[in-house]
Amino acid sequence: MEIDLGWNEFKEWLGKGLKALRLLGVSDENAEDISYRFGELLNRYVDSANREQRLIKELWDQGNEIERRALASMLARLVERDTIERKKPSRLSDVEGPDETTEGRKKP
Repeated sequence: MEIDLGWNEFKEWLGKGLKALRLLGVSDENAEDISYRFGELLNRYVDSANREQRLIKELWDQGNEIERRALASMLARLVERDTIERKKPSRLSDVEGPDETTEGRKKP
């Protein structure tokens, strides 16, 4: 089976899974275990569809259990960080208040 998602779509997909675990009240320790087991399933049954997925698969294949758990944990943190950053304004103009570049100048 192949899951052909772009990198951002893949991270969003993982983020939804992590959010569901959080909503269910799953502890961090159990969430890490579930992430590891899910990674094992993906590695075993899903073909890499793009270069990012191939890289993760190659890293997974080279790692022992401790390294795979670390990789799963790092991916979870990456996804959570990206989810938090998406909620923040991305530009100064998105922040309420005057824009420093135009403050004090009249619009033409």
